[in-house]
Amino acid sequence: MKRNDITVGIPFYSKTLVDEFILSVDSILQQSFKPLEIHFIQDGPINSKLQAVINDYLSSHNNIIHIKLKKSNLAKALNESIKSTTTKGINNKNEI
Repeated sequence: MKRNDITVGIPFYSKTLVDEFILSVDSILQQSFKPLEIHFIQDGPINSKLQAVINDYLSSHNNIIHIKLKKSNLAKALNESIKSTTTKGINNKNEI
């Protein structure tokens, strides 16, 4: 596995606080061990302020992928991220 051959999934939904979301994403972006992909996993509709933040990240980082789901649950959201990843690993069709 390459050093940065990982995906980080960040699930969020309508009650996600914008400031906490920003802290979470910025923390990942500032790490010295950077992921190859970051998945923003949207579980259902969100407010316009959070959508604006998402759009800002998407426009400035080409390794961020926005996955939109109808309202479901955390397990389904994380499973969709796993299915969508292109990084290699034991839980992925691109198994090493």
